Amino acid sequence: PTDAAWAAGLIDGEACLTFHSSPCISIDSTSPSVIEEVHRIFGGNCCPVNRRTSIGRPVFRWRIYGEDAVQVCKLTIEYLRDKKEQALLLSRVYRYPPKSAMRAAIVRRIKTLKRAI
Repeated sequence: PTDAAWAAGLIDGEACLTFHSSPCISIDSTSPSVIEEVHRIFGGNCCPVNRRTSIGRPVFRWRIYGEDAVQVCKLTIEYLRDKKEQALLLSRVYRYPPKSAMRAAIVRRIKTLKRAI
């Protein structure tokens, strides 16, 4: 539970929850230890990003896709605040066929919520 609560705080503050062809959660950070820790907890991919902050610090990224991203949503949802609705929607998207109206509506709602935050 401690790892899930910690990760939920990170997701609320730093993550991007999206859906293109599959659910995706990504986190960018200048702290490699933060990226390594979220990778240790959930798996996924981590790598340096080809950019630096305005003060020259390197940026690192963690990403997780598909059913693994849905599992992260399910494990952290009870601790999320700002991105709880996005995570809930992302965790439900696979319930509907790829070209269904319901899936399209969920994806539109996720995009709307991203703009609102």
